[in-house]
Amino acid sequence: MKIISVFLSLIIFVLFCKCQLYKKEKQNVLEAEHISPYNEVNTTMKFYGDSTYTFNLFQKSTYYEKNEKYSGKYLLENDTIKFIDRGFQYLRCRVAVINNGFVEFIGGSAPLKLKITERSIKDEYAINSLDSSYAFFTYHPNYYDFFSEKVKPYSLKKNDILAINDLLELCISENNNRITHHVNSYTKQCVAVTNANNEIEVIVYCNCKDNSKGYHFQIISVQDGGDCHFSVKLNLTKRKYSQLYINGSA
Repeated sequence: MKIISVFLSLIIFVLFCKCQLYKKEKQNVLEAEHISPYNEVNTTMKFYGDSTYTFNLFQKSTYYEKNEKYSGKYLLENDTIKFIDRGFQYLRCRVAVINNGFVEFIGGSAPLKLKITERSIKDEYAINSLDSSYAFFTYHPNYYDFFSEKVKPYSLKKNDILAINDLLELCISENNNRITHHVNSYTKQCVAVTNANNEIEVIVYCNCKDNSKGYHFQIISVQDGGDCHFSVKLNLTKRKYSQLYINGSA
């Protein structure tokens, strides 16, 4: 009986260890979400310590509800998430990046950003003390075709943001008969690249602030609206701006 008791104790101990190991592996490394302001589409994603992830998409309209679930494996390398095996099937892409508090999917069938709500890793590439009116989008030719030559994505640094703000102030000052709002009245959506001459270029979409946080998730496209909406191309290396476009009035 003593042998049986010891054997049972050993089995219980092994199962307990396995259970604890499983719990440890399933700890969250990263959680991110995007909730539509109209509650039509809610998206959540979790990355676990055992290199697996889950992705849930809930979509609701007047006539139907749809809940899609995806799962798979990933590798985390610095700020880059690589989806292995079949890739990230929802968007048919293989890469996402961690960028200033967001997970941004690159090269898929459509751009997508999710806001990080929980993480056990540091964002080594975050811009500290950043003005919340700025939003960043990683360049990819599938989504953004406004650069006329071969370019490469560029991650903006804190000093770059200061240069962007200075150039925007200059642009507004030199066009004050057309742009009547202060630079701080706008949200600024930035797509940055380096061109063939290794110069830093940035397209900036400026839109008058409102209560919406949607500008962090996708580039805003607005018809009319006057000088509440304008875009401009900046060359941070040459400290120049060009291709200023201001919306017309309705």
